[in-house]
Amino acid sequence: MSFPSPKKPDSYFPPIASVKIRNAAGGDTFDPGEEVPVSEMVNMIVEALEELDNEEGSTVSEIKRFLTSKKLMNQNADLRPGIILALKTNKIKRPLSAVKAGVYGKYVLEEAESDTEFSLRSPKKGKMNKGSRSGKTNRTRKT
Repeated sequence: MSFPSPKKPDSYFPPIASVKIRNAAGGDTFDPGEEVPVSEMVNMIVEALEELDNEEGSTVSEIKRFLTSKKLMNQNADLRPGIILALKTNKIKRPLSAVKAGVYGKYVLEEAESDTEFSLRSPKKGKMNKGSRSGKTNRTRKT
């Protein structure tokens, strides 16, 4: 005995309401299920950080909560590519206090001119010549 199988199992579910929403730039409209271009996502993230205006930095979940409440983005959207591009183009940065504390999930807007420059990379040291000793040793030479 064989059981009948549905030809299209997804056809039994009601269609998802398609609501057109505006992007942060105010020009095009996006479907919530569509992929948002990364350049538009950067604009949305910058707009969210302007509105949140937290000196200590805003987390990714706070940014996502703001964007979904304004109907700019779907809740399941991934903000990571937009945040990475915004960091590379210096539109946003990690706050100095968060970097020193080792917290990497907070972001603030980049000011026009930064007073304090902080780099995660250690300062470059001068090259050592291989095979030669850079300082004095405890040994004395007998001649």
